[in-house]
Amino acid sequence: GVFWEGAEIYSGSSFWIKEGKKKKREEMGGGNGMKSKTKRDRNLAKQQAAKGGTSQLAKNKASMNIVCTVCRQSFMCTLSEKSLQEHVNSKHPKSELKKCFTHLA
Repeated sequence: GVFWEGAEIYSGSSFWIKEGKKKKREEMGGGNGMKSKTKRDRNLAKQQAAKGGTSQLAKNKASMNIVCTVCRQSFMCTLSEKSLQEHVNSKHPKSELKKCFTHLA
């Protein structure tokens, strides 16, 4: 087709501009796909801020409430007495289970 001085030809999300004797491709911003992604990201950030995030780390740290009185190592509250006994046998062979973990006494 005919290309006039300063005319623009639009094609999808880009257009061509004639500069002198050369054609230059210019990108137009985003499009519907980009708008949708931006909105999804914004809504996700809003939801996470509202419910306090999705990190499990704070919950795990709070559940570490069993502490060995000899070495001060902490354990999760869901740990069985058998596992605590293994700790005593491997780390403190001369101590007893009830001395290391007073909550079991």
